Amino acid sequence: MRGCRPLSKTETHSVARSLARASRNVRIRNVALWLLVNGTGLRISEALALRVEDVTSHAGVRSHVALRRGRTKGARSGATLPFNPKIRRVLSVFLRKHHPAPQTGSPQFFSDRNHADALTRNGAWRFLRGAMDDAEVDGQTGWHSGRKSFCKAIYEALGNDLISTRSAMRHSSVLTTAVYLHADRNRVEEAFLRI
Repeated sequence: MRGCRPLSKTETHSVARSLARASRNVRIRNVALWLLVNGTGLRISEALALRVEDVTSHAGVRSHVALRRGRTKGARSGATLPFNPKIRRVLSVFLRKHHPAPQTGSPQFFSDRNHADALTRNGAWRFLRGAMDDAEVDGQTGWHSGRKSFCKAIYEALGNDLISTRSAMRHSSVLTTAVYLHADRNRVEEAFLRI
């Protein structure tokens, strides 16, 4: 969503805690989806298009998510994105509880009404909006905030390397990546005072 701002780590954790307090049947699904978007930079449409086999193998949760070409923005190319250990743990719990014998082609993130159907963008928006409100996260926020938060985190983890960050974000242009990296106004003001 254009205009969404990245969240601080505190805000991201607050939203995850709010999601964990949701209805028992779907809370692990909601937390898993939130952590996946924040920990891989997936677009919400890409995450909702995932099938169980994109995340698991016969041995359990993979060490990465396999994005198929037709499920990425512009359907340009597929991608393989690694999971951090926290995401793997949450996905393992989620799969054990809700996909004990996964069928090929089953949606990774299913709808509330029918596990054979994928969760829709509207359904995902509704539960995220409620969690954002519960966590008192203000401003222009949404699922894209998770992608922007990932961009900021991966940029810092890569030593502020814009080219590598562009690659991690799967952007076609480094200019797009630069737009995702909002300036920290407090940091800018502190720099002014040090000059």
